[in-house]
Amino acid sequence: MDEKENNEMNDGSDACNIDDSPSDMHLLNGENELTIQGEVYFDIETSYAIGVQSNTTGRISFVLDGLENFDESHNIFIRDNETNTYSRIKE
Repeated sequence: MDEKENNEMNDGSDACNIDDSPSDMHLLNGENELTIQGEVYFDIETSYAIGVQSNTTGRISFVLDGLENFDESHNIFIRDNETNTYSRIKE
């Protein structure tokens, strides 16, 4: 898949979100809401947009359950578009 993979929508490695749950999180690729977003190589400078919808108001928490094949020394951040703040999600 290496030569066929890129940041666009790719058959076989990207999957559109078909769940219509009132509370959900998904990856964003342009206007596409994804359940799975495939990438060829990890790039520490790359960011991935996520969308969150909730049927309740208040704080939203993110939990990172685990990592596989990932350098433990890398920090992982989530950015809030509304406040332009970054939070570490490994802690």
